[in-house]
Amino acid sequence: GRARLEAVFDGTQEGVFFLKGPSAYTTRVDIDPVEWLAECLGGLAGEAEEILATPDELLFRPISITYNPREAHFIDHLLGAEVVDISTEPNECNWQVNYLTTPVGELAPIDLAAHPVWQDTMRFAEALLAYDMPAVHVGMPTISSALNIAMNLYGQEFLIALLAEPAAADHDLRVINDLLVAIHQWYIDNVPLDQLQPICADSRYQPAGYGQLCACSAQLISTATYAEHIMPLDAEILALYPHGGMVHICGNHTHQIPNWRAMPGVRAIQFNFPATVDFLQYWTELRGDQVLYLDHREEDLPLKHMLAGTDNGRRCVFVGDIPADFDPEN
Repeated sequence: GRARLEAVFDGTQEGVFFLKGPSAYTTRVDIDPVEWLAECLGGLAGEAEEILATPDELLFRPISITYNPREAHFIDHLLGAEVVDISTEPNECNWQVNYLTTPVGELAPIDLAAHPVWQDTMRFAEALLAYDMPAVHVGMPTISSALNIAMNLYGQEFLIALLAEPAAADHDLRVINDLLVAIHQWYIDNVPLDQLQPICADSRYQPAGYGQLCACSAQLISTATYAEHIMPLDAEILALYPHGGMVHICGNHTHQIPNWRAMPGVRAIQFNFPATVDFLQYWTELRGDQVLYLDHREEDLPLKHMLAGTDNGRRCVFVGDIPADFDPEN
């Protein structure tokens, strides 16, 4: 499966590539992550046995475990924002963040090494590596991107600052990105690259040596604003990895295609529905070495339609199970 995925990225693929791997995942903070890890291994062993017993030449099913405290608000919490769980269901979480009350431009760096949540996150990764199971991948938490985190911290006030007080906005973006770089660098330095994967590795798994960032908020700013204020920061993160990496989107980002086409470090775009509906524009307008990770929701966007628009799935990873009526020969 990994060799076939490499072929998708280097342009030598044969056939359609499907991806859906088993994953253990939690965002809870009321548990010890190392104990939770130990509890997950039995279930994942069963998944591995099933994969080995029922091999599939088309569907790649890599295994990953991810400790992602506070989910999309992991970084927000590190930077001092109040993150609360509003779920009313036992053992389930719905994390939300309260905006900072300080003005844009006053965000201060943190002592990452001393932060207890980061210490737990490192402890989890180190414990997983100690099991010496190279086929089980270390999923990183939601490190996200500088723009996403700024929007989490300030909401629309940050967009106003980008226009009215760009120096203040750039100051906070720099503080955020320095933190993101430090976290990525720790993983690169401490986890073998062939075992390291981004958040949601079950649907965003890449070959070894590729990074990932979340660009959900890029739909809210213009092409020019992204190029001036955000592109250098995103490029800095992807440049940490030997082969660049992936940009995740989940909205209407087609106006950012020129920026991502111009960034050598952007090697893949990963779509969550409904962003997938614009797949043809991305496939046509991106570079020939950029890969698309596509949801194929049969009720909304049939696979046969996507295959017809992408030269039978060339440069594509289709995320999800193989449809029952799929015929690889036709």
